Amino acid sequence: MPISPEQAKECSFKNSKFFGLVDGDSFTAILKDSKIVASHFDAEKESIRYTFEFPDGTVKWWENGSGANLEILSQLYGIKVTITRDGIGNSTRYEIMEVID
Repeated sequence: MPISPEQAKECSFKNSKFFGLVDGDSFTAILKDSKIVASHFDAEKESIRYTFEFPDGTVKWWENGSGANLEILSQLYGIKVTITRDGIGNSTRYEIMEVID
């Protein structure tokens, strides 16, 4: 019996230092750090690698080159945020919200 999409997503998340989002996905975690890295899509460009700590203590990286996202996230270090992806390809946008517990 093949694994379900949910099982595949869980396995991928558990076994990778990175995580990604598909249209409609979101995550909630504490933004711990960021640094500039070479883009995986274009070696001549740079991207930002954000480090997040999830509620279970897992630390994962998320890479995104958007200046708009950097402007928002640069004000949220040490703060729990929820990021939601909307769209696919070049029309992808991210909603970034501070979580108030």
